[in-house]
Amino acid sequence: MTSSESGSVYVVATPIGNMGDMGARAIETLAAVDCIYAEDTRQTHKLLQHFAIHSTVYQLHKHNEAAQKHAIAKQLDVGKSIAIVSDAGTPLIADPGYVTIAHLRALGHQIFVVPGCSSVVAALSISGLPSDTFQFAGFIPSKPKQRQTFLQHYQHVQQTTVFFETPHRIAACLADCLAIFGSERQLFIGRELSKQFEESTLLPLADATDWLTAHDKRQKGEFVLALAPADTTAEADWQTLARLMVDNGISSKTTATVVSSYTGAAKKTVYAFVLSLTR
Repeated sequence: MTSSESGSVYVVATPIGNMGDMGARAIETLAAVDCIYAEDTRQTHKLLQHFAIHSTVYQLHKHNEAAQKHAIAKQLDVGKSIAIVSDAGTPLIADPGYVTIAHLRALGHQIFVVPGCSSVVAALSISGLPSDTFQFAGFIPSKPKQRQTFLQHYQHVQQTTVFFETPHRIAACLADCLAIFGSERQLFIGRELSKQFEESTLLPLADATDWLTAHDKRQKGEFVLALAPADTTAEADWQTLARLMVDNGISSKTTATVVSSYTGAAKKTVYAFVLSLTR
């Protein structure tokens, strides 16, 4: 960080479990800024103490972000430099902060990234699943009905999908995945990535519950899941829906939009199929 960059925001990635993964530039930035905004100040203080950083830390979470974004803007207006961090990994990825960044962008403030760890990319890189295209769907809902509805949206998606799940819900989540996606769909399970007891596996959903329950420790820690793309033969459902809509006089553009939104099929693929029906 240089003096010409004062009055700027730095979005700083931190380790996801191993302090050895903290980058030199991240340490330098957190030590140099006037203050740091963090979701959980207790967690961030542990990180700062480890690296002997004494910057002031304020809270930035979903309950106070609407007000804090204005406080941050005022600090920037008087030339202060700030950093935004999350509890672990890259900020704003399934964490608070985007409301603040969007507000500061609109005001024209300088925003810089100090890249580093991301559990999404870490999991994807070791999953053994296609990574040329993928999507991140965040945390899976906690309530059973909401979780099942949420997962059904990805039944026919033809790209790898990454999710976060918690230890006390992982068993129920795997059971729902089996029921919705079928026994042969491949699932990557990453547990405690980068930490001392890291484990990961890629297996058919038919075997997922057995793997989880093989050891008591496997139901502890943080989980990153990556669902394999749907088999192309699963397109039959959306094709039937698309054909029905076309037969009822609905436009190609509307059909593609609705079918893609409802089934998760790629919009371009649906549109091409619809055009083939109307030729």
